[in-house]
Amino acid sequence: ISIASITTLFNTLPLIKTTFNLQELWLRSFKFTYKSEVRPENGNNTNNIYSNNKYYLDAIAEKILDIMPYPINKKEEGSYTVYITPKKKLISYTKWFIRILNGKMLSFLRLIKCLFTFKNALTYGYFKLSKHTPNVKIPKPLENSLFFTCFYIFLVGVKRKTLKQNR
Repeated sequence: ISIASITTLFNTLPLIKTTFNLQELWLRSFKFTYKSEVRPENGNNTNNIYSNNKYYLDAIAEKILDIMPYPINKKEEGSYTVYITPKKKLISYTKWFIRILNGKMLSFLRLIKCLFTFKNALTYGYFKLSKHTPNVKIPKPLENSLFFTCFYIFLVGVKRKTLKQNR
């Protein structure tokens, strides 16, 4: 079992409802980790990841749940119950909010970094941005600035709601 899997489930468990199954736990975990990045994939990608790796993910989740510091009870038919205090839930939501905000900012900064890394930075930047918000017409005054183009595409993506992940 990887430390990453343990950490992910530890940080996600307070976000799950009191009674849950392993699929709900993994999908919630994937949803929050995906939200902490800027990703162009469809929200259904997390369902595919789980369904293609169900037996492996469920097997490690069962082992991980045994070592969690929360009171977890296994019920019939693969469901579990857990009690986590409202205070711990609030702390967990706050931590995820910070992770998500940090991840989005880092993604934006990586795109800006490409200005200084790639020879054809504008072409590369437009390519990356178009994966997140397709069919955006860049106004002429912004065409020569990846920074302003990035900001413009971000605003268009927010307006179109294409930058929201895993609704």
